[in-house]
Amino acid sequence: MSELENILGMEFFATRSNGIGGCLRKRWEDFVVEEITPQKEIIPALGPEAPTNSLNHECIGGGEGEYTIFTLERHAMYNTFEALDRIARRLGVGIKRFSYAGVKDKRAVTTQRLSAWRIEPEKLEELNIKGLYIRDVKRGNDAVKLGDLWGNHFRITIREINLKESEVEERVKQTFREIEDLGGVPNFFGYQRYGIQRPLSHLVGIKLLKNEFREAAMLFLAKAYPLEKEDAQEARNYLFETGDFAGSFEKFPKRLSYERIMLKHLSRHPNDVLGAFRRLPRGLLKMFVHAVQSYLFNRILSLRYKYGLPLNSAIPGDIVNSVDNISPDGYVIVKEETASKINEKIKSGKLGVSIPLIGYDSNLPEDKPRELVEKILQEEELNPGMFKLQSAPEISSRGMFRLIILKISDLELLEISSDDYTEDAIKITVSFSLRKGSYATVVLREIMKTDPIKY
Repeated sequence: MSELENILGMEFFATRSNGIGGCLRKRWEDFVVEEITPQKEIIPALGPEAPTNSLNHECIGGGEGEYTIFTLERHAMYNTFEALDRIARRLGVGIKRFSYAGVKDKRAVTTQRLSAWRIEPEKLEELNIKGLYIRDVKRGNDAVKLGDLWGNHFRITIREINLKESEVEERVKQTFREIEDLGGVPNFFGYQRYGIQRPLSHLVGIKLLKNEFREAAMLFLAKAYPLEKEDAQEARNYLFETGDFAGSFEKFPKRLSYERIMLKHLSRHPNDVLGAFRRLPRGLLKMFVHAVQSYLFNRILSLRYKYGLPLNSAIPGDIVNSVDNISPDGYVIVKEETASKINEKIKSGKLGVSIPLIGYDSNLPEDKPRELVEKILQEEELNPGMFKLQSAPEISSRGMFRLIILKISDLELLEISSDDYTEDAIKITVSFSLRKGSYATVVLREIMKTDPIKY
């Protein structure tokens, strides 16, 4: 495992095949993420020349509709929050008017459905922002809400593979066979959950849960990492050494917009650290706590593998959920006498073993699976009650479950050919679909088995 994988709790590969190496995201179109609606329809990436297809902005479901529903196709170095911030600024409205079903990769071509409250469709269609393309504009009676999607379809090209074409094909097909035998791959939270250049969102979240708000702020603002650009490292080091919020605001590059938002507040109110965090978009602030839950999940899953417990079947004490409807309340704890029948349903694809995403109302497994959870919590000096923050209730988290195996739909090797950008190298293109909340990088790591910095 790489150092980054160990830091984030991703401590094993489920497949034994040799990886192909390679590199991702050499071009925008190498990493395509197309949202899949709850009706399992793929929202295709059509390119910047595609028509808007607004059809006179008829209202979905009839009536007038307070919301404008639209497709956003992104070919730019923005994440979902940054893209919406630019759209909101151009329209002269607050970003809170917008909502989305899911957050998409930053370094990718992506499509997703969004909604805007009380913004005329024509105003959205008239926008001209480089790298952002709006189409399929309709009126609607309801907002697009977080989670209003089935999942995402991925079409990904891996370049700079230094193997013979026949060897690449054999390794990929062997990996696919092992994935099929397992029923998927470990459902780790991928690197982008924490940041690759600065893998610290979970560390910030842990500080927040412990009510160590100043320490959390200084981690987020002043912890420099070697993969960042030099001007960012210099600005963070200056803040770390001086604690000068006002001076740091002048030094921080404008592209670090979230840090500058906090620094601007701290320049005026140096003791109101929690208030500075609250200046961030609510979704971003909650992601710090969600990153802690993700990190704990990864560690518990890795410990399960280390202890030799199965990934694709249940043992007494395990929690199992319906694969199609995972909820905080709809679960079963496996007993000795029910294990055989439950494993039959797991094999048929109806049920799956889960690990809790720790929250203040978490239901924990029993017996050996519970020992794993308690061991990791003890090592991190955390407990479920800490996820209910009295001082910041808006980022409290009740807890949830997550399946330990990520099932992959339509996994396919589309192409193997010479890499047109690297001499004497091979490229491949693969495609697959994943349910919401899962990460393409955890599939790709099984195929590539290389340093995730290349992702």
